[in-house]
Amino acid sequence: MIDDPNTSNNENENNRASESNAPQPEATESFEDISKTVKEAFKSGSEDARKAFDKAIPQAKDEIARGVHDVAYAIAYATAFGGALLKEITPDNITSGFSEGSAAGRQAASEVVNQRNERKSKSQETPERGPETFPV
Repeated sequence: MIDDPNTSNNENENNRASESNAPQPEATESFEDISKTVKEAFKSGSEDARKAFDKAIPQAKDEIARGVHDVAYAIAYATAFGGALLKEITPDNITSGFSEGSAAGRQAASEVVNQRNERKSKSQETPERGPETFPV
């Protein structure tokens, strides 16, 4: 704005201040452009994150499944290898002791199960008695 010689310096300064405070069309358009750019960045960022997450889940499941398989393999390998090695290096008297002991254990378990089944069947054969009454 051009200074008017008929106005005071204070009035000229006030006019300049009010003109600078008024929103400029260029500034408003720039702000809208920045706002649109930020919105688009957030939108594309969230889409990219969602796509990455969707890819990561199946990969994580595959990795876990592979890890479980490897652990199971290691346990089975160690058990089989240890058993075979133990069988070869164990003296005969220990081997026969394990065989006889496991046979005796199976027989004892079988007897316990048979006794329980007999008791169970006897209790089912005997009818339950009602409450006894005594003469008064």
